[in-house]
Amino acid sequence: MTTYYPFQPSETQAFTFQPTLDNAVYTIVVGWSLFGQRYYVQCYTNSTTLVFNIPLIGSQDGIYLQNIQWMNGTVTAVCNIPHNFKVGSVVNATLRGFVPDAYNGNHEILITGPNTFSYSLASNPGSFSSLGYVYYDINIAAGYFTSSTLVYRASNQTFEVNP
Repeated sequence: MTTYYPFQPSETQAFTFQPTLDNAVYTIVVGWSLFGQRYYVQCYTNSTTLVFNIPLIGSQDGIYLQNIQWMNGTVTAVCNIPHNFKVGSVVNATLRGFVPDAYNGNHEILITGPNTFSYSLASNPGSFSSLGYVYYDINIAAGYFTSSTLVYRASNQTFEVNP
């Protein structure tokens, strides 16, 4: 389940919240760097040990899919707008909001066209009854935690923590 933390930007006072990452509580401090002219994200353990200090990087909103289908172990998807990835590249993406749920999850997708991609899925999930979105999220905590993700959604200035 995703937990949301609305970011309240300030160049004079740091924004702080305490998410649970990999089943432990951490303190996240987002402060303005006068020298760098941008926000930085610092993650601390409860014993105030610095885990990481990195620039704040925002992820875009998901792209709605207008079609998705499974055939012979491969899912083919069509986005309603261009996804802006190079044809032939492989991208780590998250699919959410689909019914049946078997389409949802993190996948390595192959970019097959300006609005299309595909990925492997061993068993047939069946026809969709509800379409969803594909997200190309930047996990700010990647490499520091094994199962949790920390994503900053730039459009609504909100941090998203999973699980």
